[in-house]
Amino acid sequence: MSIQIIHMFIILPYLVLISNGLPEPCHLIDPFKNNNVETVINKFDYQVCQKGCTPTFSQFNKWGKESLVDPIVNSMIEKMGLPIVPSITHDITNHIANEIRDACLGTMKEQNICEGKMLDIFGQCLKENIVPVTLSQVEPYSAFITEEMCKKAKQYVEGEELWTRVIPGAFDEYAARCKIP
Repeated sequence: MSIQIIHMFIILPYLVLISNGLPEPCHLIDPFKNNNVETVINKFDYQVCQKGCTPTFSQFNKWGKESLVDPIVNSMIEKMGLPIVPSITHDITNHIANEIRDACLGTMKEQNICEGKMLDIFGQCLKENIVPVTLSQVEPYSAFITEEMCKKAKQYVEGEELWTRVIPGAFDEYAARCKIP
């Protein structure tokens, strides 16, 4: 038997074992517990919309990525005890932002998300897409994620800090630099 065939028989089963996906606690994360998404939508309205900012759906990669996706992903990675590798986290957050933007964009491209029911429509779309999109982007790194890390992520995402301090802080940063018409 050649070395290549032996390596294939040794490495292939190992790759199958480590690629069985994320540990179960990661799949049990419920960001909608305690009405967190509704709370964030209300905070966005108060902290961004009522300050006069006019974000549109097509600008999601600017306001949504910076004030929602980046803080969630980066703070969760930190809480899990994973190293923050900018090239990887940047790639993950870009993919998540693009997928959410594409899923929620529809015919509302240039509509101000702060007008009428647009914020509620966005909130509903976010609820439908944030978990599957995020899990799909993190799945390739499942070999490095332990059950304990997923438990930490679950506790963090279902807790208060992310929703009452981290995300609202990012909203304030966005509102401070948005262009008011």
